[in-house]
Order: sequence, then structure tokens, then C-alpha cells
Amino acid sequence: MKRLAVLVVLTFLTGTAAAQTPFSGKIRGRVISEVGEHPLEGVTIDLRDKKANVAQTDVYGRFEIDLNQVAPEWAAEGKSLTLTFSAPSFLKAHRVLTCKAGVASECEEVTVPMVFDEAEIAPEIKEPLKKLVSREGYTLYLLPYEIASPVEGGPVAPPQTGYLARGLFMAIATHLQALASSSAAIASSPDISLEPLEIKMSWTNTEKIRRLGFFLNALAMIGGMGEVRRDEAGHNQVNISSRYIMIPTLKELPVADTVEDVLPADLLNSPRLSQKFNKLWLSRTVLAFSLRDFKRAKAKGDRQGIERVRSCLIAEKAGLTEEDKIVSQIDLMLGLVNKELGL
Repeated sequence: MKRLAVLVVLTFLTGTAAAQTPFSGKIRGRVISEVGEHPLEGVTIDLRDKKANVAQTDVYGRFEIDLNQVAPEWAAEGKSLTLTFSAPSFLKAHRVLTCKAGVASECEEVTVPMVFDEAEIAPEIKEPLKKLVSREGYTLYLLPYEIASPVEGGPVAPPQTGYLARGLFMAIATHLQALASSSAAIASSPDISLEPLEIKMSWTNTEKIRRLGFFLNALAMIGGMGEVRRDEAGHNQVNISSRYIMIPTLKELPVADTVEDVLPADLLNSPRLSQKFNKLWLSRTVLAFSLRDFKRAKAKGDRQGIERVRSCLIAEKAGLTEEDKIVSQIDLMLGLVNKELGL
């Protein structure tokens, strides 16, 4: 089986005339996934023998290392150096480079394998997963619910992932159309898609779900778990938790939202299941893609892009009430955006 890897494109900065300008001591690179060719954000780069990481990739997978600051002796002497790349769900990768001080250096492209931890994925779905990687990062993935059914409670059919995905996608599309009609800010909003993902993973392990979302370049991972109980009349009831886990995150924002519900077992595949979480998930999706767009615009220095994000968040908040718990998260995001705009 082909190994999953990332490509790291390293460029030795040599000025405008590479054939005449000495090596500047700076290294630039970009980390992208081989599967889907999307950039990897948050990859840390370390220099061997240094105590702290010297760079981290941005939302575009880019990084820059200035040896003049972090290792001036190496920049001056042209020593060989080892770069170590680390990212969640990938094994560490190493690359040895030799920088010749005082000598013009041509641009060099190298491939640094970063192998995805495939032990977390069932062998029979590894290949299909590769085809589902989101290139742009605007896809939500709906995983099957985990339903624990005690023997005395009898077997219960879990919610049909495809059915839930179709209903949620239609709700999101309708919501974005309504938002666009009230705000020109999202007239060119990203094409949100939603894919059922038939892979069983425990929803008690949020970090493991996030790692899979990181690999898929997801906007969010959605699913949940439930437990069957008998009521006093002898009917099967399901205590069910629906979860929405955002993949693009900021430390100030919560990673996940959970909605609790109790349903008769025979209504798990009815519209009743999605009635509670749909409204929250719609606003969560707006928050998720606004965060992704904000980070991309910030990395590019795109003020107009940041202003569009602000307008979108304001339009979304206008349709909510103060009782909606997502309002505080939108306010927090707006605070960060306003700070970036100097407002």
C-alpha cells in the first residue's frame, strides 16, 4: 500500500539573483498532504540540538526559518542541519540539509515523508478514505452513531447516516441562501459539502476524531452516541448525544458542541432526531467556515477577506437570540476579527 506522506517544498532564499547572491541564511517551505494535496497547518519544525521548535506552518502550510536568528553559527559556517517535522496523526519526519555560507544556492525541492498513523483506521476503509479527503477544507463528515443496546432492551437500528446527511445538508444549504440574501458578505461563500463516512469510531475519544478530521482536511466531524433504555411501559427509549467537532480551531473557542435528547427507539430515523441539533449545527457551520476563512485571510494579509468574515458573523448573529449558546462563541470570534481590523 502506498504510504501517506506530505511534501515539504524548501526554498533557500537567495535574493533576486540566485547565481550571484550568497545564501541569506533563511529557509522557506510549504507542507502539503500528498493525499488531496491540501496544506497542513500547525506542523512544527525543530532543529536538532535546539530546545524549542523554530517554526510552525500557517493555514497555507507555509513556514520560514531564519538561521541568522535561531542558529547563527550554522548560517555563518554552512553546517549541515536536521529539520524535524511533527504533526498530529503523523509520525515524525526528518530531513538533513547542508547550507553553504557565502555561496549562491539554487532553489531546491525535497519530499519529506510524514506517514499517517494508519493504525487508527480499519484496513478495509483506508483506500476509500483517501478519495474523501477535502481539497479546500469545506466538507463536513457525518459518522455513524454508536448505539449501545443491552440484551434486555432488544436490538435497535442505529440512525441511517445517509438519511441524516441529506437532511442536514439541505438545512445548511437553505440557511446559507437565507444568510446570503441578508448579507452580501457571503455571496461568494465556499461550497459547503457533507459526506457520510461509514467508519466506526468511539465518540468518547474527541482527540481521535479530530485527528481523523485533520487528515481529511475536514470542516467538522459530526455524529454521536446513544444508549437504549426501557421505560416504565416497557418501550425502548434512546438517550442520545449528537456531537459537532470543529476541525479548524482557535484556543479561545470550544472544540465541540453536544446536544442531548431522548427519543423512542422507532423514531431514530425520523426527522425528530435532527430537530434539536439542526439549528445549532447551522450556526456552528457558519462559525467553522468563518474561522477557516479568517485564518486564511489573516495569513495572506487580506483585509477585505477579514471584513467579509466580520459581515458574515454579524449577519448570522442577527438571526439568533441571546439564549442561543452559540451567540457567545460568535461574539468571541467577532472580538478576534475586530481586533485584527483595529476596530
